[in-house]
Amino acid sequence: MYLFCDQSIDRFGYCIAKKTNNEFQILQYGVIKLNTRLDYFERILSLQTMLNKLISEWRIEAIVTEQIFHGVSSSTFMKLASLQFFIKHYCYNNCVSFEPPLYVSTYRLKWAKSYYHLQDGDKLAVFEWMKQWLNKGSDFTHDMSDAILMACFYGIHLQGLEKVEFVNGNLVNYDMRSI
Repeated sequence: MYLFCDQSIDRFGYCIAKKTNNEFQILQYGVIKLNTRLDYFERILSLQTMLNKLISEWRIEAIVTEQIFHGVSSSTFMKLASLQFFIKHYCYNNCVSFEPPLYVSTYRLKWAKSYYHLQDGDKLAVFEWMKQWLNKGSDFTHDMSDAILMACFYGIHLQGLEKVEFVNGNLVNYDMRSI
């Protein structure tokens, strides 16, 4: 089982996928909303509760995150780097594989545009295409679409699988403000 994270310091999309035979099966996806009333460091630490829950329920063996990049303010970059370090540290302490982070420029801007024959590979274009492809409503967000796209890229391009399929792919959002 894999957990794909389009991580952010206030909310992030996630996708849980299972590798079976020659395909990835998407089992659950959604958004984890962090408690923005907490300092960002406390938010990151509170994420441990959610990771414990997901890893226990789904028997997650590997976590794949999005690579952070310098195209944001230095303050945001520092916070995202702290978050990525926390996830990597969490994986190390819990015997979960921390897979090499995926670059947006690779999985969305290049691969998705080419593989799915999209005119543009930016976040909004891919989100709109995926929302229509999956026939989703207003509760579907770009955070979810990026996490799902990461699973598609990882499964098809990096693992050489034939396809990604939704098997009872449930949309489940978690709100850390209430945990």
